[in-house]
Amino acid sequence: MQEGSKNEPTIAVFSYHALTSFINQLNYKAPHPVRILVIDCMLKDVLEKAGNMEKNGEADVFLSAGGTAKLLSGNLANPLVEIKVTGFDILAALREAKKIFRYRRSNLI
Repeated sequence: MQEGSKNEPTIAVFSYHALTSFINQLNYKAPHPVRILVIDCMLKDVLEKAGNMEKNGEADVFLSAGGTAKLLSGNLANPLVEIKVTGFDILAALREAKKIFRYRRSNLI
């Protein structure tokens, strides 16, 4: 992980392995001078990792969802942006999965 400068606001995105893979496949490049760091981290390690990043000035804003966001909430001085998943998000994901797997027979549980 590279150290950012004072002129590079850094967003740390805390994720789990499956979501990290998806995010990396997007190959998104943030507009200059913003840096986005995707941190693949187990839930049990997230508080320590985020705390160290904050202490060392490695992140200005944290971004996370679900249980990770709930765990980080109230434990950081820097802003935390929580990604909320809605019913519409789930429907859109199911539609996308249907397109990808249209030739396979599968069941959703």
